[in-house]
Amino acid sequence: MQKIIVLFLLFTGFFTYNENNDIILSSELTMKEIKNHKMSNYVNNQTSSKTLDVALASNEYKEEFLEAYKKIAYVETENFIKEINAFLKKKYLPDEINNIYKNLRLDNIPKLLNKDYLNLSDFFAIKNFDVDNYARYITWSGDKDFDLATIVTYVNIGLDKEFYSFYEEIKNPEDYTVLVNKFHKLSSEYVPNDLVSLKFEERFKLRSSAAIAFEQMIEVALKDGSHIVPFSAYRSYEYQQGLYEAYALVDGYVAADTYSARPGHSEHQTGLAVDAKSITEEKALNEKDYEWVENNAHKFGFILRYPKDGIDITGYKHEPWHLRYVGIEIATNMKELNITYDEYYDLYLK
Repeated sequence: MQKIIVLFLLFTGFFTYNENNDIILSSELTMKEIKNHKMSNYVNNQTSSKTLDVALASNEYKEEFLEAYKKIAYVETENFIKEINAFLKKKYLPDEINNIYKNLRLDNIPKLLNKDYLNLSDFFAIKNFDVDNYARYITWSGDKDFDLATIVTYVNIGLDKEFYSFYEEIKNPEDYTVLVNKFHKLSSEYVPNDLVSLKFEERFKLRSSAAIAFEQMIEVALKDGSHIVPFSAYRSYEYQQGLYEAYALVDGYVAADTYSARPGHSEHQTGLAVDAKSITEEKALNEKDYEWVENNAHKFGFILRYPKDGIDITGYKHEPWHLRYVGIEIATNMKELNITYDEYYDLYLK
């Protein structure tokens, strides 16, 4: 009797979904469609899935994937049936497809479909996994004693390659979270549009938000007994080029690369970086002032950009004087996480 009722409702076009998106009956199905798809096996089932229902109602239905459709959770995205058909043709299992849509960004789906079958199970829990870098992860992991999550982050940064061996042109130079490093380059023509002189040292300029924050910081530092002043701030592309060449002339290019940025790769060009020193020092922070900066800079939105334990990641020697403005929220988060900005950007901002 129950089977007769189900058949009647199927043929008359009624369907309801339960709380798990499984369907009992469907308004999308008609007797004609069922016959056209030779769906006698389906008719004998009381339940199906939303994915199967949508597949039947589309032009993308493939009868050989009937059982797989039933096991794949539906995702409300354009071309879903066409995409899962492609995955199934590549021999992905339904559970793998479910994990792909659950764990990967949707912009990774077309990239993945352009590749042969990949076993991605170990990567699903890593939020910054990028399918474009899959081969690099596998290659680099062979001789590195890092966990998989660290490998993903380091490869995303570019650390499986030589510094400066490739770079991306920066498209968002005005964003105060912009990443500038040996793999991300500013245009030679870029000049921030809101540079202002620091009221304590007018020859030095920063972008407005960074300037206000830095001035507030050194005022508070002075009240706490630390007299801190800037000794470098915004630098143009041309200025950085001359500075880098001068260092390379003295120490050679290999050595210069460890402490000076090549033109276009300097944070100083963003107008968000400032080098701070103790009033009693030429170009350094004394121990007391450095301790103050280390403990308080984040309260004003600044980070210590080149920490002593991040040399292999940043590619620069420890620079305790180099401060970068990123905003209070990010600076505070980074203080708690104790990671470089290169890592933080890939994990949380990219």
